Amino acid sequence: MSNNLFKGLALFVGLAISLGILVVGVLSLRSYFTRASTSSDPKNIRTANITSNNTSVLWDTEKESQGIVRYSTDPAAFNTGNSSGLLFAAEAASTTKHEVKLNLLKPDTTYYFEIAIATNIYDQSGLIKNDKHLPYTFTTAKTTKTETEGTPTLDVETFKQKFGTSDSLYDLNKDGVVNATDYLLYLSRTASPTP
Repeated sequence: MSNNLFKGLALFVGLAISLGILVVGVLSLRSYFTRASTSSDPKNIRTANITSNNTSVLWDTEKESQGIVRYSTDPAAFNTGNSSGLLFAAEAASTTKHEVKLNLLKPDTTYYFEIAIATNIYDQSGLIKNDKHLPYTFTTAKTTKTETEGTPTLDVETFKQKFGTSDSLYDLNKDGVVNATDYLLYLSRTASPTP
């Protein structure tokens, strides 16, 4: 009988050791894969180079990803469930150091923005899990006299005549060609402020 007791005890100890090794192995693998995976969550979100018509939205991620900046002058546009009041600016490629330029903005205007990565949307509270949004904000600079001094006076017909040319007087964004971007920039610089 002591021989059977010894065998039973040895079997129990062997199973306990095997189970312990299995648990340690699973925990080690889980820890390894958790360390190996990185996050696409945006960190260090900020704006830079704010002018009367442009800004850059910057952020960092641990994992390469491609983001979209969703922005509007109306904070309620984020809570409507549809995106009709939102504008979008996307990155061209995946990266860990992100910069999205927002152009053709209105001078002296407060803008609200969020960052979308894959199917996730991030605001000041982090990952949005409900329909309560708390977007980031920035305000564009006022138009200065120097910005409007070189702006030619033109009407739609004159602009149409210059469209597609390299006329430097009408190429307001200095990209080498007069196009719709220049006309929109002209309109934003010459628009009279609303009360």
